[in-house]
Amino acid sequence: MDNSYVTRNDESRARLRGLVARVSEADLATSLGGGWTVSAALAHLAFRDQYASTRLEEWIREGALPASGGYDALNDALVSQWLAIPPQEAARLAVAAAEALDQKVAALAPDKAEAIAAAGRPRLLDRSKHRQEHLDQIERAIAAG
Repeated sequence: MDNSYVTRNDESRARLRGLVARVSEADLATSLGGGWTVSAALAHLAFRDQYASTRLEEWIREGALPASGGYDALNDALVSQWLAIPPQEAARLAVAAAEALDQKVAALAPDKAEAIAAAGRPRLLDRSKHRQEHLDQIERAIAAG
């Protein structure tokens, strides 16, 4: 199985770390629209990677994953809590969660990774796509601000 997702995860985590290292307090307060700020998006990334980490552990333990869904409802329900997190803490959480999850994914046995991919859950392995979407959004908003 192609495990290039490990490299993509490493690259998106490095990009995340770089962004977090250079953003200011004002940048973290930049609006992304829809009631979101840069810090809320970073807290969202932390949550999603922590959630994926929990799901990955569940998959390894159980050999299967319960059906998922309701991600938009989860995000809508949690954005007010993410906004309450101090901005620098949201940034720190995003990097820490990415690091922890990417270590688990990189260490995953090939047969487990193949089973996850075969079950149609590639984003559980390749976190880069979700990170890149939000990092692009954040960088555009900061540049425009």
